[in-house]
Amino acid sequence: MKEIELFFISYGIFLIGVIVLWLIIIRNTKLKQKRRRQLQYEFIQSLKIAFHNDTIRHCKDILDIYEGIYESNLIKLSELLQIDLMVKRLKGFIATEIQLDKILRDRIIENINLRLAELDEHILEKKKVLPFENVPSDERIILQDIFNISAVKKESSVAEKLNTLAELIIIRQDDLNRVSSQYSVARKNAIKSYLLGLLSFIITMGFGLFLLFNFYPFK
Repeated sequence: MKEIELFFISYGIFLIGVIVLWLIIIRNTKLKQKRRRQLQYEFIQSLKIAFHNDTIRHCKDILDIYEGIYESNLIKLSELLQIDLMVKRLKGFIATEIQLDKILRDRIIENINLRLAELDEHILEKKKVLPFENVPSDERIILQDIFNISAVKKESSVAEKLNTLAELIIIRQDDLNRVSSQYSVARKNAIKSYLLGLLSFIITMGFGLFLLFNFYPFK
């Protein structure tokens, strides 16, 4: 009887471990998603209040708010593009806000349009300084070398072609990242399903063994 008790104790510990592991995976995934949504919401709400109070005078004010919320001192080009997208999303919210006074709404929209224009200029300047920042590392090194050679020889047409090529590479890379992200999500879901199936199998097996040892005891 002691061997049977030891078996069920070991089985119970193993079962608890599987459950805890499964719960940790789910918890970490949800926390990351929640944190990302929370930061985006906080940023957009802060911008909304700032535009309502007419305290946004330059796109740098927007970047300062972003740095404060995301705790980032060096904003990358990809982040600038994300900021531009969130400001445009805010513009859509304000443009469709029924309760907002028309004069105030028009003033805020005009201010947002000015800041978006400044952001676009800032993004263009960033691309001039780091034209291949979002290109994968191996391709970026080659493109940067060719770009530097063309700059020395003042071949503007070569530089334009390189920028076009870089944009095409970025688009391809974004497609690959999107597919990879979808695969990653599918893989996580498959792991969760596998763990859930394993958990169900273990519970069923344990229940079966419990019935076996209780109704058909071995002598």
